[in-house]
Amino acid sequence: MKRGVFFLFLFLSLAAFLQAQTTEKLNNTTVIKMVKANLSTSLIIDEINNSEVNFDLSDEALNLLTKENISPQIIQAMKEANKKAGIVVPTVQVGQASAKSENNKGSDQIVQPVQDGKTVMKADSILQRSNNQPVDSMVLSVNVKKDAPIKEASPQPLTISTTVDTIKHTNDVPLKKETKLTSIDTKNESNTTPTKEQEPQNVTIELNAVGYVIPLEDLASFFDSELNNLAGTILYWDHGLKNSLDSGKIIKNNLMGIEKKLALEKNTNAKGYTNRIISLKSELSKSRVGYRQFKSNMLAYGMNINKELKKIGNEMDRSISEKFNTVSKNVRSTDPDQSIGENSKSKALIINKRLIDTTLIEYLSPATSLLFFYENEIITIKDIIELWNEEVNSVNKKNIELNSQLEPMKNELIKYQSDSKKNKKEISAVKKQIANIEKERKLLIQQIERAGKELSTQLNIQCKETLVSLNQRLSDVIEDVGYSFQNDFSGF
Repeated sequence: MKRGVFFLFLFLSLAAFLQAQTTEKLNNTTVIKMVKANLSTSLIIDEINNSEVNFDLSDEALNLLTKENISPQIIQAMKEANKKAGIVVPTVQVGQASAKSENNKGSDQIVQPVQDGKTVMKADSILQRSNNQPVDSMVLSVNVKKDAPIKEASPQPLTISTTVDTIKHTNDVPLKKETKLTSIDTKNESNTTPTKEQEPQNVTIELNAVGYVIPLEDLASFFDSELNNLAGTILYWDHGLKNSLDSGKIIKNNLMGIEKKLALEKNTNAKGYTNRIISLKSELSKSRVGYRQFKSNMLAYGMNINKELKKIGNEMDRSISEKFNTVSKNVRSTDPDQSIGENSKSKALIINKRLIDTTLIEYLSPATSLLFFYENEIITIKDIIELWNEEVNSVNKKNIELNSQLEPMKNELIKYQSDSKKNKKEISAVKKQIANIEKERKLLIQQIERAGKELSTQLNIQCKETLVSLNQRLSDVIEDVGYSFQNDFSGF
């Protein structure tokens, strides 16, 4: 009877933690996570003895296990379980160890975190998320230290870097796809596998400005770059939150297991508390402190994200104002005589329009509105370019017509000038016609100058409207993100 009750205790404490891994063999990572979740040594050893295993017990792996504070008793149990399963410890020849350390990035290896670095990231992964992208780039631990974020492979660095002081970053192994967040975490689950509608679309935005409108292409490129930078920052936060919540899930599941065991012990009889009950009460108290610390750290993390959003907003405001001002000046200063005739580019600017990933964790989903804001700004600039291209092309057409009339007149004038005395009247008439055409061309140049100034004025107005819209959206994002964290983590 006592043996049956013991295994019931074991089942209750480990069921939630191992629910997503029932079809998986235990490995080094699983053991490390159980130890970090403060499960007792006896429970961990019992789980090892009663599960299918696939431990890496090479010299390197054993050193890493020791660094992760895995007790000798647990390591010995892992060795015996491997032996029982017929798994042979691989031997590493001298000279191969360094290559193995470099190339071994399997699920059983824990890589030490980078110290004192800064994370930069390109945004394509948030715009087109890959199925095999790791999400364990950042984990929030109970005892939080300020470490450097893990660097994500990226074609280009961010212009806006972010640091979150309240989180500990580790290069942990990726979460299994079937792992689910429980309790407070379930509302924040997101399906990171793109649906059919979410698969990358081969859509591009083509901009082919002419004449004094050409500087607007630089403005569109600016917004595309800012979109990618901001998306990379949001993705970085998203990874950190998912791993932090995974840590919280382990802590809470352990807490629930202790509560169930304690309730069973108390309800066994009406006698005073046994040493077992007192021990469980002490363990429960520690777990509750750990869970409260986790929630406190999560709240601090959320407030830090909001702080970073405000900094990013200030930087956006400044950089958008500067870019609009530069483009406006370039439009106004374009040489009007070079803005007509053949002054049209043969190569268009192509911007890839990618599907923005809205499957972010719920706390960060409001921030995607800023990404849509940037994308819509690019489309607005495209519309402005097309509208003003019509004006430039209209002038070009008139200029081509005048040039077609002017060229034969000049040739005729040269012929008449070969005998200027005889052809005085003809020369005078041709010169008058040429002067009239040149006058029309001068009027076209003046028209171009006026149009350039008008477009420059429109850009200044557009800049003010853009900044108003940005600040409205940014204010909503900060409010919504702050509310989500306060609502879930402010009460202990």
